[in-house]
Amino acid sequence: MNKLSFNGKRLVVGIASLPALFCVVNYFFELHVFGRFDVRALILSFIVAAIVLNYFGPTLHEVQEYRNAKRAIRKH
Repeated sequence: MNKLSFNGKRLVVGIASLPALFCVVNYFFELHVFGRFDVRALILSFIVAAIVLNYFGPTLHEVQEYRNAKRAIRKH
């Protein structure tokens, strides 16, 4: 399998974070989409997001390289 690019990794993490965002909105606005399981769904969504970030997210080294490359472009 091909390695994901930096932007590909960011995209995967962003998509995996959407259910967590939905669960946060559901919990704080008391929409009760999940009924009595609102808190459990919120916890589960953050656990899934953390696992995806750990296995598919960009590493700190990749983020630093990306930022340094952007700074180099701005200087020119």
